[in-house]
Amino acid sequence: MLAATQDATIRESSPAANSNWADNEVYGKPGGRNVALHQFDMAAPKALQHELRSAALKLYATGERNLPGRFAVYGTNGTENANWQETTVTWSTAPARGSKLSTEVIGSKGRWFSWDVTHYVAKQWTSAENLITFWLEDDELDWNKVTFESRREGNANPPELIVVTSSMASPASTGIARSAPDCSVESAPEPEFMPEPEVGTSTTISTTSVTTTTVTTATSDPSTLCGIMNTTRVKPSAETSLQEGSPSSSGNWGNIEVYGKPGNKMIVALLRFTLPSTTSPIQMAVLKLYCVVARNVPGMVTIFSAGNDWDEASVNWNTRPARGTKVASRFNVASLSEDHYTGDGDAVGYYSVDVTDLVLETKAASESTLTLWLEDEALEYLALKFESRRDDKAFPPLLEIATGEACSITLSGHLQVSVPNVLAFLADDVAKKAVCDGIEAECGAPVASVTCTFSEAMAGDLFVGYVVDLPSSTGAAAQSRVTALLETMTAAEVEAAVAAKMTEAKAANAADFQVFVVEKLEGKPAELEASETETTSKDLASTSSTTDELQSGSSAAGRILGRLAVLILGCLLGTGDAT
Repeated sequence: MLAATQDATIRESSPAANSNWADNEVYGKPGGRNVALHQFDMAAPKALQHELRSAALKLYATGERNLPGRFAVYGTNGTENANWQETTVTWSTAPARGSKLSTEVIGSKGRWFSWDVTHYVAKQWTSAENLITFWLEDDELDWNKVTFESRREGNANPPELIVVTSSMASPASTGIARSAPDCSVESAPEPEFMPEPEVGTSTTISTTSVTTTTVTTATSDPSTLCGIMNTTRVKPSAETSLQEGSPSSSGNWGNIEVYGKPGNKMIVALLRFTLPSTTSPIQMAVLKLYCVVARNVPGMVTIFSAGNDWDEASVNWNTRPARGTKVASRFNVASLSEDHYTGDGDAVGYYSVDVTDLVLETKAASESTLTLWLEDEALEYLALKFESRRDDKAFPPLLEIATGEACSITLSGHLQVSVPNVLAFLADDVAKKAVCDGIEAECGAPVASVTCTFSEAMAGDLFVGYVVDLPSSTGAAAQSRVTALLETMTAAEVEAAVAAKMTEAKAANAADFQVFVVEKLEGKPAELEASETETTSKDLASTSSTTDELQSGSSAAGRILGRLAVLILGCLLGTGDAT
């Protein structure tokens, strides 16, 4: 932690006055701004010759008025950066404001606030200059005012520059103990796409802006393209944030921002992607965003289409592209992406939203570029920052496009379960259907047909076999999802899903048919090779359930005896004469 060596307030309305007050004041008066300057000496940490990992400016708010508001930190330019003194500096003699580094929403006093300044500090880390100055102002010029504790008069919470360094080489994902997504390191304005890899392989091909990975999933015929997904990940070719409250300012700074402040003060994000050319049908397209700042959450982010006629370096609110139609899907942000991670295979906690329909519409119109417009439509002060593609960020925005030729496939598996009364369970179609419903819910249909078979095991338990039929109309992406869910679902998860369905089906009698999943089996149990006794089928189109006849023979007489056996067994159980 570095303490400030100089800090002061400069006033636009009094350009020749030095304002070396007890606290530093930031005031967003249009035409009469008050700006805070903070200078730090980096000589000591630079002398260690360690690698810079991160840097953050931290300030303690002591007073406020007309909040919440957004406050931006800028770098400074010119030789004045090293030469100014807090006792003499004025608006006229202050270092010139440089590029915007980051913003922060402030809504209260009596706490610390932090701005990420890593990339600005990194630019000076290897230079001969040790002094660095930060310029802080109201980003909205909306009469917002905050005072921050200064370094003077023995204050307990002076300005701080938190510099994190290491003598070891940087890991692949700085500051986050999870691997970065499989994408290239830098985007170009017009990315170049590689042909799809050969089917059945797993290949990574990097260009200036895109990585194409073939992901092979289980299919009924692995020798064909049927059911195999090719996933292309694309970073934006352009991105920016537009400030309604500062309509002439471009928003091409460190992160992508969405801010739902009412009163014509919102900030929206634009992302433009160049779509890859594919020979296989597009089955799914997903926008992925990594959240690094989340204020006033949870909140919903709405996505719209937008025109493609904008330039990242110069676009502002006044020159923004026209906002188009609303994308059907929205996504709820409740936490930072690092906390959002659930371990379900989604890379490092990305927030994902389905934009398949919009991508398909763009392709159908023979267009190769697509712009997405993100905003807090509810205007409920939701303040979010998503990592951008710039500055070699580890988790840039991604557009994942899955392609493949769908076909009908069949997936199957077996469970060993324990129930209170095996015979009673086998005779109850409603109970068996509830088990099938639970498996269906856990594998995340849409499925056309789930068939379950129930057989008594030698240990007194039951074997439950399930077969999931996925027709080509399901789509390759849905087939891939269901396959993954079936492969990864656990005995505990199935048991919970079945318990919920059994409660719905049996109400007060659910305990009499409680299912304990002993084990999720690998392959078909040897005991079932001879015969399978009871079958229940569930068709989602009609939500009907059927029970196969008992395996008493192939003759008409055998089938009749099978039906009689079921009826007799049901009568005995109803009178309590059988166990």
